[in-house]
Parts: sequence; structure tokens; C-alpha cells
Amino acid sequence: MVAIFHGCVPVFTLGASAATDDALPFEELLPWSELSLRVPSNDLSSLPSRLWEVATDGPRLRAMQAKLGCAWRSLFWSSLVGSCFGEPTDDGGDAYGALMAVLRARLLRRGSAALGGCAGVPRAASSAESPPGADPALLRLRPT
Repeated sequence: MVAIFHGCVPVFTLGASAATDDALPFEELLPWSELSLRVPSNDLSSLPSRLWEVATDGPRLRAMQAKLGCAWRSLFWSSLVGSCFGEPTDDGGDAYGALMAVLRARLLRRGSAALGGCAGVPRAASSAESPPGADPALLRLRPT
């Protein structure tokens, strides 16, 4: 993933076919199909030609790199390790914020069944009840 921070289009060889492809980080938030190249592991013989297609299609390559320029912060843990490229570390736009957004969306999608029969499990309702360092806005289960 470090190559992404330098504008390199990532190439993933996940799963034996597109149907058995593994998930990529934060797929609910990041348009991986628009900013990366996926080649099923049973089709690796096509990798050189697929790379050549992207490399020789300037507009497509630039579009993929532009999308990477918008997505890279969602993959970097600035709030935990500090700023590396001068990016803000406290605005929720890093990998921690992306993870919280994905988990929140999954809970909302699953509705009340998300607690899976754990009725009575307390939810953080205020910053006083939140874990130390937790941002209550990121922990809310319902949109504001």
C-alpha cells in the first residue's frame, strides 16, 4: 500500500476468479475498481498485457492517479502515527475515520439485528460514557 502514497496504481491479485475475489480495505468507501487493477490469480498470464493497457492509456492512468490522490488518506493512520505528508491528524479523514465510517454503515445496514440478541448492551450516549479518546460523533449508530 505504500506505493499508493506515491501515486502508483495498485495491482491486486486476489481470489482465483472475480467471483471469489477477496475484499479490499474500506470497499464501502473507496472505488477500488476506478483506482486499481484487479487480476484474478488464475489469470496472471494476462497481467503484462493488462498493465500495458493502463500504462499506455494516459487519460485512464491520470484518472486513476487522481482518484488515488483523493483516497490515500483513508488508508493512512495519521491519527495514530502522526502526519507524514503534512495532512491534518485530527479531522477524522484518515484510516481510523474510514474504519469507523465503514463499521457505522455496516451497523446501520444491519439495523437493530446488529446487536445479535445482545439486548441490554450499553451504547455510548455521551462523551462521558465513551471509551477514552473516542470521538462520540464517530461512534453514533444513527445519523445526526
